[in-house]
Amino acid sequence: MKIADLTEYNKGIVGNPVDLTMLQKLQNSGEFLTKFNRDNNPVNIYKTVDYNSVWFILEFNHEIIGYIRAEELPDTNILQVKDEQIFHKFRNKGIGTEMYITLAKIGGFRFINDIQLSDSSENMWKNKLLTNHIIKGIYDRNLDKVYPIASVGQYTDDKQIILSPENDTSDPFIDYDGSTQRFFWIIESNNCSVANVELLEAHNAFYKHGHNLLYINQLQYNRARMTPKLLSENIGF
Repeated sequence: MKIADLTEYNKGIVGNPVDLTMLQKLQNSGEFLTKFNRDNNPVNIYKTVDYNSVWFILEFNHEIIGYIRAEELPDTNILQVKDEQIFHKFRNKGIGTEMYITLAKIGGFRFINDIQLSDSSENMWKNKLLTNHIIKGIYDRNLDKVYPIASVGQYTDDKQIILSPENDTSDPFIDYDGSTQRFFWIIESNNCSVANVELLEAHNAFYKHGHNLLYINQLQYNRARMTPKLLSENIGF
């Protein structure tokens, strides 16, 4: 599955990534957040906010290799994914999956899928992320509640049947903002929106000072090298 093939009906055909010049400006205006390791080198993640969009930009060997653009749901700490790209030569290596693992487990971020899912996008969430235990449940937007995946077919507190997100759809020509859609897959850590502060601090110190930390603080250096492990190899994006 290729992220660049995703189609979101509310946006038209998605395929071309955001202009690299714009991504560079967003990276420069943002801040280093955390990292994960690939081929013994860090994949750095930068976070920046631009109007109502939250961007996470990936850099590897001084090259931007992908990004997530998301928007925060009102009155929650949940980000709804609106666009995601891993650039061509870095696709199908599990980098996108590892990005979500890192942002959830270290950054404490919570993500839900967009309001419209193409077949490719649905496959990513349902078969790639879900089966690798990155998706922790089904989010009920109306009640701001997360249900176990096995709750599909059961009833909510207001007596509505819990739907699997691929079955909770709307007509974008009538419901252009997806306001009638209620159930979404949610990516989050086991501790739900709790950041791993020790790792974030260690990654930030390593980003600023590099290998000099080896001679300053051995514990901090070892923490700086720690990142979540990819759950399986080459699982799709």
